[in-house]
Amino acid sequence: MSSSKNGAFVMVDFCVITDKNLDVFDKMTYVALCKFADREGKCFPSQNTLAALVGCARSRLRKSLDNLKGLNYLRVDSRVLDGKQRSNLYTLLPRENRTRVSTSAEGGLQKTHPGSQDGHITISNITRSKEQDSGELPQCDAVAEKPQDSRKPALYPGRASEPPSPSFYKNQNTAPLEREMKHPPYEEVVESFKRHFPDQNPLTLDEANCMWMRVAALVHNELYTAQGWDDYFDGIAKSPFLSGDNDVNWRPGVFWILLTQNIRKVKEGFFERGGTWEQIVEQRMKVADLTEEDQKYVRDLILNIKSNIKSREAA
Repeated sequence: MSSSKNGAFVMVDFCVITDKNLDVFDKMTYVALCKFADREGKCFPSQNTLAALVGCARSRLRKSLDNLKGLNYLRVDSRVLDGKQRSNLYTLLPRENRTRVSTSAEGGLQKTHPGSQDGHITISNITRSKEQDSGELPQCDAVAEKPQDSRKPALYPGRASEPPSPSFYKNQNTAPLEREMKHPPYEEVVESFKRHFPDQNPLTLDEANCMWMRVAALVHNELYTAQGWDDYFDGIAKSPFLSGDNDVNWRPGVFWILLTQNIRKVKEGFFERGGTWEQIVEQRMKVADLTEEDQKYVRDLILNIKSNIKSREAA
């Protein structure tokens, strides 16, 4: 983890991005682990913390951790203290441990820190000076013909660093690469939210909400458009349960609405009139008949509602 005048950032092995064996949740899990890793590439965040950062359920997070472990991106060790099981110890493994990395043709140069002396990926080497570095960059299986643009992508609007000077491209004898990061239409999303949920706490454009909107759009590409958000909010507004028509008058908050797994469930019709949730509530369907992932989702939803009720009672 490093910081600059443009804000904190994490550098990630480029092969993680290009590896076709990893899906978006696997890659986001790796990024989340990089956020916590120390000089030796080790960290021990809880699965709840990782799942919140990745924007997925714990069952999906465990699947990503297993995939990263199976592909030798990661080693997982159990931690026991005073006879009690603690959060796992995660170690980011060096490149030479990976034998099944599958990169796309446009893989590009490996712009990342080379790792510590003992072979583990480290965060401290991000800021090594040119005098300390050999100047040679390790490469993925396939190398792009053009050099990478030196601009740092931003999670939030207005956070990208300045583009390279014209002399950079002149020296490289190539045209600027199109590497601008896509963003959802933040202001239009806020206006749509106000129209659909006038009684809700407003959706604000703080850094956290902007990040969750970006993650949502990465997973659900239609959310790069205002119409996509309108359709999603329509799905929530048309659901009796999500509109507060339930025994405890529960309605989802901003954080719940922006999570990718909830977006997927709304799109699947999980909360529609006559949908899966209504059938469970009316006892026409047993939770045991659901898939393991849906069972976990239902349990998490019930816990969310109970937590919301306790918060309201405490207030």
